[in-house]
Amino acid sequence: MSRNGFSMILALLLSAAIAFVPFGLVAGQTSDQAIQITSTRNSAWVGEPVHIVSNLLTSNGQYRVFLGDNLVASGTATGIDVAADFLVPEMPYGDYNITLVDVTAGENGTTPFRVIINWYINPILSSSIAQIQEGNAVVLNLTLTGGLPSTVYHPDIMVTLPDPSATNLTGITSFTTSAVGTARGSVSFPDTALFGSGANTLLAGTYTAYYNKTDFGPSTTFSVGLTGVTQYHRLETVGIRAVGYKAGETATVIVKNNSTGATLSSASVTASSSGVFSSSWVVPANAQIGNYLITVNAQNTHKAVPDQQYILIPGYSILIQTRNLAGALVPQIQVQAIDQAVNAKYMNTTGSDGQITMKLETGSVVFSVFWNNVSVGDLTQSISGNTTITIVCRLATLKVDVQNKDGVPISFVNLNIDFQYVTANGTVQKSKYSGQTDALGTFNINSTLPGIDYTVSASLYGTVFSSNTVNLPPVASYIATILCPSETLSVTIVDYGDTALQNMRLELVEQNSGIFYSSQTGSSGTVTLSVTFGQYDVRVYKGNVLLNETVINVFGDKLSKIHCDTYNLQVSVKVIDYFGNSIPNVNVVLSGTDYGTMTKQTQTNGVATFTDVTGGNMQITAYSPGRTDSYVTNSISVVSPGTIPIKMNDYVSLGPFLLETTLFTTLMLILCSIIIFLAVELYHRKTLRARTA
Repeated sequence: MSRNGFSMILALLLSAAIAFVPFGLVAGQTSDQAIQITSTRNSAWVGEPVHIVSNLLTSNGQYRVFLGDNLVASGTATGIDVAADFLVPEMPYGDYNITLVDVTAGENGTTPFRVIINWYINPILSSSIAQIQEGNAVVLNLTLTGGLPSTVYHPDIMVTLPDPSATNLTGITSFTTSAVGTARGSVSFPDTALFGSGANTLLAGTYTAYYNKTDFGPSTTFSVGLTGVTQYHRLETVGIRAVGYKAGETATVIVKNNSTGATLSSASVTASSSGVFSSSWVVPANAQIGNYLITVNAQNTHKAVPDQQYILIPGYSILIQTRNLAGALVPQIQVQAIDQAVNAKYMNTTGSDGQITMKLETGSVVFSVFWNNVSVGDLTQSISGNTTITIVCRLATLKVDVQNKDGVPISFVNLNIDFQYVTANGTVQKSKYSGQTDALGTFNINSTLPGIDYTVSASLYGTVFSSNTVNLPPVASYIATILCPSETLSVTIVDYGDTALQNMRLELVEQNSGIFYSSQTGSSGTVTLSVTFGQYDVRVYKGNVLLNETVINVFGDKLSKIHCDTYNLQVSVKVIDYFGNSIPNVNVVLSGTDYGTMTKQTQTNGVATFTDVTGGNMQITAYSPGRTDSYVTNSISVVSPGTIPIKMNDYVSLGPFLLETTLFTTLMLILCSIIIFLAVELYHRKTLRARTA
């Protein structure tokens, strides 16, 4: 093939390869680098929440989220992960994109989203307990969001009267949306010009208002009644209004306690020229908390829905806090409130936060608080509104401190505290607190009864060391100090042979409290200390060498003996040759980290004896005098007196002579060779003589 033909084929192959490479790869991107967005919803009303998850190309990079042209969220990614929330802003109906922008990389990803139309209808009332009195009008607020921009809408508003009338009254109004597709307006009901001549609020009950009911639009309710609100307190005036009657007609307005049926008021009224009954009633100072029924009984007119209505005397919300003498909140306190106006008793118990809310009405209330059925406080309070009341309980804090004679705190002491008290009904109750002192040697009992005896029993390691009676005075906080006693401890230190050791340092550390003592034995090997009751880790030292450690329980005066069996040991080293024969006159070096080195020479029996040795890990080295380059070393642990064999395999002992094993072997070979030679020679000579003979 010609060179030109080859070049043409190569060019075609390269062109085909480039044609099949994805554009994204040519641009230096890979498929897993694309920004992907997932939304919890693909359409929503204005004001609804939307949650998206996505990714950036930049780790921990800044991002921005747009709905259409509106910036709705921004922040910093976690790694490359993005989780963002936003509320749909006011914008017209239509299809948009949610766009997430990687600020650093300048890249973005999108997902489609639709803003949809929504309507709202709500009555304007002065409070949550307000209602419309009969014959009065209510204003209904109308809102449209997500509509087309600058467009006139004609919503139909329908109001359904209470059962059994259930009459539907419809009116059509109009308003124009703004540039962002939002329109707001209002209508008044009953506006006869809008809803027709039959529109009215003559009936007591619940009215339902619809916004575009035929299009499944939203609805709301409002109440029409005899009063302006549905809740009243003592001494407040209840204004009563009933309409739809004949001029001059008479009626009786009756107020009854719904739970007891008792009539609190019965008044005769006459209708005005417009057929309106108006009356008022002052809630009595002794009205009980509960529901009351107001009824208007007209002489002649009977309405489709009888004029009657319930009102509630709810009581004010009284937050009661129970605090001890130190001012701390106390949980689980029983609170009794007596409403003096009606002699009604209310009971409740404070929660874990030392608070409880009770409903109480205007007037004087006597509070009593009880701790385990023991009266610990009283308070008389005038109630006139929602408020917070603090009741001080006659409860004190008992703080138990455990320490030794030097004032050192003793931690982890087990305490059992027994006491008894008399309840409000005269019975005697026994009780107990249990616990441990903390790292500061303290155990706190918060909010307990003063004026009684507490028996405090303190123990360590299962052994009681103190039992005291404490009478707790009525103060905010009282400290009872428990003394952990001192005991006499005598310790004698002896060696392996039971010989007393002097100048030994003794260190004691109490396991719970960490109390530390240190002393040194005298000529008798004994040390006597006054130590705090407890359990001690005991260590015995000679200089800085630890000879022994043990545990001693000091729960009373105590005598103790500690054996340092590795001190003052006699250690012998026997050096033997290759054949196990004793080697005399060998230097033996005993090395230990605790005492340095000791050197002896073996006797005729091959033994070197060392005295005053402190046991433990040591190294034994043996070498022939003048031959420090040839030695044997053993590392051993010595815990008792004895003889330690050291074998020098490189030597053979021949009487007073010490030969190297290799030399001895050579000599033995030479000797054997001579003997064999002589034997052969002798054999030949005997053979020759025999032939000659």
